Amino acid sequence: MICRISAGTAALALTVAACTVLPPPTRTPEAAAPITEGVTTARPKIPVAVSIPEPSFSLPDGGPDTLGLAVTGCFTGCPVVSVMIDPDGYWQRMSPDGDTSGQAEPATYAALDDIFAAQGLYAFEGRLDLVPENAALCPDHQPGGQVFFMSLARKGSSRRINFDSGCAGSAAADAAASAINALIGVEAYMDIVSGPPEAP
Repeated sequence: MICRISAGTAALALTVAACTVLPPPTRTPEAAAPITEGVTTARPKIPVAVSIPEPSFSLPDGGPDTLGLAVTGCFTGCPVVSVMIDPDGYWQRMSPDGDTSGQAEPATYAALDDIFAAQGLYAFEGRLDLVPENAALCPDHQPGGQVFFMSLARKGSSRRINFDSGCAGSAAADAAASAINALIGVEAYMDIVSGPPEAP
């Protein structure tokens, strides 16, 4: 499960074991502003002066409106759990314990879509690296956070977000953390992410 932990550390956790869920951050985020700083596209409009390592994992491409989320314990070399979901509710979960697929209610996709839109994460195209090596977008970093890879396709455009949840201190990092925290409230989606229950 993905667990909300204190906003002060800006770290999130995805574990298969139980965890302590703390209350949501006391600060109410303002309306999300378009994210443009630090976005890498095929034709960059903003020069990127940092060397960002390539993650060892990349979410597969889905359809034109597929939403994908993967989580792992580190940027390279750790086991990855990923889930892709389409507007009609069809989903695929890939993980070291096996691959599964199924059909969720279309409302599940709509809830995720609303979360990403509310945080302004559709406001750019290309790749956004919220990692310690990108100090402009990760000025405060606490080691040990989970790493989230998001692939958000919508209306023919796509964006990839690589988010080390130990990152904080920028509007983009706050938006990504808020989106992940909001996903916790979508129970049908969290059931998919958690995977099938273990046999007794």
